[in-house]
Amino acid sequence: MLRNYSVMVCGLKAKPFGKENLLMKLSRLVLFSMGLVILGILFLGVIGTVSAAPITFDFTFSGESFNNTAIATGFITVTDAALIPNPSPGSVSVPLPNPSISDLSITVSGASIGNGTFGLAAFNMLYWDTGGVALDFTQELVGQPITGGQWGINGGDFNLFSLGPPAPTGVIFFTVATNSGDGDEMQLTSMKVREAGEVPEPTTMLLLGSGLLGLWIFRKKFKK
Repeated sequence: MLRNYSVMVCGLKAKPFGKENLLMKLSRLVLFSMGLVILGILFLGVIGTVSAAPITFDFTFSGESFNNTAIATGFITVTDAALIPNPSPGSVSVPLPNPSISDLSITVSGASIGNGTFGLAAFNMLYWDTGGVALDFTQELVGQPITGGQWGINGGDFNLFSLGPPAPTGVIFFTVATNSGDGDEMQLTSMKVREAGEVPEPTTMLLLGSGLLGLWIFRKKFKK
């Protein structure tokens, strides 16, 4: 009976409407939304293999253990995680410049010589070694347990080598010296991955957009 009645609104005759018609429209909406979500997941899976979010490491070197007041703070941004494998197969050397390293900066202060800020163009080599284990990038890296010791203290390596003065350069594991080796020595005391800003992730934006598109299409069809 419900499928056969009509409603008069302002003198206009509406289309027949009933429970079965409503259930059919709701079923189509559910199937359509599920299809959009599946397509979104597949799409993200494809682009995820092509590109990944850049990783920025913040680090600090200190001359305290060498009885000097030098401090170096900086960061390095890597756009391809494969460049710094985790775990690494031993020591990995990366010539600079490298298209997978988008930014690098070190600021030295408190040194007897070689103070200043130095960018990517001042360096020609990066060394990376996780010490035989996978480091936890969500935590402070210095002090994490590795094979036979602790990363940043007695195992593994992270170092940068400069083209010459006045930039700092690596002299031994986790240790740099100002003015390309002629100044104060500093040891790595902190290194961790910078937390991402409060920016909506592509996954969230895509799924939200798919849902809104589905609701809009359903509304258009429902009005018909």
